Amino acid sequence: MDMRFLSRLQNPEYTGENRCTPCTVLNSLIAVAAAGGVALVSPALAVATLLGSAVVITLRGYLVPGTPTLTKRYLPRRVLAWFGKTPLPDEPVPTDDRPENTDTDLEALLSEKGIVRPCASADDLCLSDAVRETWLAHLRTADECSPEHVAELTDDQAATYEITEKRGGVVAYDGGSEVGRWPSEAALLADATCAATMSEHYPGWASLSGERRGELLSTLRFFTPECPRASGEVELTTETVETCCSAQEVVALQCVETGTNLARHPLRQ
Repeated sequence: MDMRFLSRLQNPEYTGENRCTPCTVLNSLIAVAAAGGVALVSPALAVATLLGSAVVITLRGYLVPGTPTLTKRYLPRRVLAWFGKTPLPDEPVPTDDRPENTDTDLEALLSEKGIVRPCASADDLCLSDAVRETWLAHLRTADECSPEHVAELTDDQAATYEITEKRGGVVAYDGGSEVGRWPSEAALLADATCAATMSEHYPGWASLSGERRGELLSTLRFFTPECPRASGEVELTTETVETCCSAQEVVALQCVETGTNLARHPLRQ
């Protein structure tokens, strides 16, 4: 078969690294069911149907037109989660048994500790003046991400960490194991400088587990007072995050001048 013809058939948007696993599984089941029906009439034709379907799914990523759109719209989130395709909020320090704290619980705790307070001119929460000034001071002296920044966010500060860019963000590794990921280097700097700020203003910060600090830092990143390194303004926006199989509305914190993503969190459905 002409390889140029095959390359024209291939759809890179839904194959290779971009392959939608739920789409592939769903279409494979459809192909098997169709071949089973054809087998009642002609076993040979059923084999041809199955092989042809396999070729189409391999090259195109799906058999039934519109499968990616239908998957995004109708496939339950719990099913997408089985395949690791559900968009999740950023997690600075992944842990194994994270308690289910709500944003309100964490904000209440930060308010109790004097880290945030009601805004003077809006029905919202803002950083306390002292915390804001300290955080700004740390932000304005932080230039480049370093393994030391990651160490400040974990329970094992003696480990040797490596930071690499991956899939539009940065990932930290200890040996070959992933210990954290951020949507940008600026987001990592926001967490690191926030952690330094909390060590000065949050009573008992050093005694908290890495898991607990990670939860609080995820919440506090939405309070980042200015863009790390660029020293520009930040703004909250809403956007749609799409993967091959799902689409979700999120609230995002971005640097105004550069568009750098600092944090994202799914909007409540």
